[in-house]
Amino acid sequence: MRSKIELMKKLVEAVCDSSQEASITVEQARRLIIYAQKTYFKHLRLYDFVLKNSKTSEKKYVKSPFVEPQVGRGLADAMVLEDC
Repeated sequence: MRSKIELMKKLVEAVCDSSQEASITVEQARRLIIYAQKTYFKHLRLYDFVLKNSKTSEKKYVKSPFVEPQVGRGLADAMVLEDC
């Protein structure tokens, strides 16, 4: 576990190095880590299940009745109201 933390620290320091052309600030690195913790690591079990699931999937179809929309009368049948 310790080596993973040290590796993460080295990676963050490398991308925050201002001598490089493409670098990020410490605040941006902190936000990236928080985002990763809240999204990827939160759903890691789901990703493992989806990617490592060896069971075949079954397709299920549900038939729903098609209901024609109710249409009003045509414009030719409309009443003309005179302007007052």
